[in-house]
Amino acid sequence: MDRGPYHVTGNHQRDVHYIIEALSQRFSLKDLGPLHYFLGIEVIRFSAGLLLSQEKYTMDLLHYVAMDNCKVDGSLYLHIIGKLHYLSFTRPDRGFAVSKLSQAMHQPFLSHCVALTRLLRYLRSTISFGVLIANETDRRLLAYSDSDWEGDPHDCISTTGYVIYPVSSPISWSSKKQRSISHSSTEAEYRAVAATVSEINWLTHFLQELQFPLTVVPRVLCDNISTTYICANPVFHSRMKHVAIYFHFVREQVEQNSLKLPIYMLLIKLKIFLQSLFRVHFLVTISPSWA
Repeated sequence: MDRGPYHVTGNHQRDVHYIIEALSQRFSLKDLGPLHYFLGIEVIRFSAGLLLSQEKYTMDLLHYVAMDNCKVDGSLYLHIIGKLHYLSFTRPDRGFAVSKLSQAMHQPFLSHCVALTRLLRYLRSTISFGVLIANETDRRLLAYSDSDWEGDPHDCISTTGYVIYPVSSPISWSSKKQRSISHSSTEAEYRAVAATVSEINWLTHFLQELQFPLTVVPRVLCDNISTTYICANPVFHSRMKHVAIYFHFVREQVEQNSLKLPIYMLLIKLKIFLQSLFRVHFLVTISPSWA
């Protein structure tokens, strides 16, 4: 067995103790008790659930780069970006900023170093932020999908952003640049929906393996009416031949009733994955509505 740490969890504490005892008979183990710190992530327990935070990891990062004045130079740029990617586990609010800064890793300019310095200062002022995993029993998934058509002024490539909730706690999110230029806002949105559906499929199968199947068909909320109509009506297929793969993939999921795509006007809650941190207000708590 590789050296740990490892964490054993389950619904029944007696079964957890049984597994630990069985493993200890074959391997040298040390039970550290309830989970409090794992791979740089702090677990804070309270009545409403768990708060996942990387406060210590962030503080160590700031100390590493000698952040007395929160300044960054080109020699540290590459290393800091690598460390910031690990913060994505508990800090979805800085996903877009790190994604943008990562695109300049091969040749960062002064403007990129200034932007990275601002991001580190933001992390320093919000060091206690984290992700709340609430105590909930509902078995359903709700996803918000969006894109910024031609959001990059240099190459006109859009960015895909999505966040997925089991009721009210975010468990998966992404802010990623698309692979090619979209010819229309509908195409950009459709690519984002396809990426969201792929993640939902993986989560659905993963929950089934954990004996936690969904009781409600997953829903994907998209604020582009054309994209929603295309998902529901194959008549529009002839207009979307240039994104045929994405069309067939999402359309198949809708026809099989594996997910629903209602018309939804997206609010600012998803814009943190598509805009700079310094142009929108970060929402500490993001609570979706099932209405």
